[in-house]
Amino acid sequence: MKRWGAIAGILLVTGALGYGVYVQVLKWHDQTMDESLEKKRVAWQQESDRLEKEIAELRDKLALEEEPAIPEQKLREVFGDGAAAGAAEVGESRQEEVDRKVGEFFSYLDGKDYIKAYDLKQGTFEVFASMGDRLAEHPPAVSAELKDPFLLIRNVAHFYRVLGKRDLRMAREVFLNEAEIAEPVGAVLFEWLLPGDDVRDSIEGRPSLGDLYEYAGFFLNSVGGRSYLLRREPRIRILTTYYSLLIVDRAIQEERNRHGIDIRPHIDSVIQEVRNQRGLVYQKDYLDTLANLQKKYANR
Repeated sequence: MKRWGAIAGILLVTGALGYGVYVQVLKWHDQTMDESLEKKRVAWQQESDRLEKEIAELRDKLALEEEPAIPEQKLREVFGDGAAAGAAEVGESRQEEVDRKVGEFFSYLDGKDYIKAYDLKQGTFEVFASMGDRLAEHPPAVSAELKDPFLLIRNVAHFYRVLGKRDLRMAREVFLNEAEIAEPVGAVLFEWLLPGDDVRDSIEGRPSLGDLYEYAGFFLNSVGGRSYLLRREPRIRILTTYYSLLIVDRAIQEERNRHGIDIRPHIDSVIQEVRNQRGLVYQKDYLDTLANLQKKYANR
């Protein structure tokens, strides 16, 4: 009887030891499996992140390579033959070419039915020049608007106060009806507005760098200007901000940045907007110019 008791005790001890070993083996196995699964999860996550990055880079590359086609037929209608290629007439200087294209653009507008409906006493160029004169005479506040609520309200309604309902409505109709050529025309108008010579201030209808700078600062540096752009169509907002940067850059070059505008954060912001905006005809050119500005002001 004692012998059977001893045998039973041995069996119990052996069973307990065996169960303990079994439990430890299971724990080791589970731990090993968890570590293996965690390593695989980390590897899968890294691979997923890598693929997502590659897809994003390919998307950006394709967006740049597959730029929207320039509307050549429409540009010929606006600027004449060879306009799509940017060709100048025989013996024509670059400035003469730009001046001619600006004149042809406004002549083109004069013939459009939506402009004729306004029954203008003058041509659209004269109206444009008049708008520029009024805006120059009544510039917006670029700084200190947050210290004066009345000044902020005036800034938000600046264009309506200065130009009036009719001229604003007509300008909006031009943007809507000529959206297809907004970028090529914008590039020509900018080169005409800021040709980079000493005679620009004396040419009738062309604003001075000082006038342009005030409005560039308004769009970049004021609540009123930014709120105005936020109400505009994305492409118009991006182009306006882009050209405002170029104007302030010119003012900095000529030591005329009287408001002390720091354009570095604006450069970074516009780069992101240009990258994310689909349908920009000159997207690559904008990004190249902005990258050069980024390098130029990197250590300032």
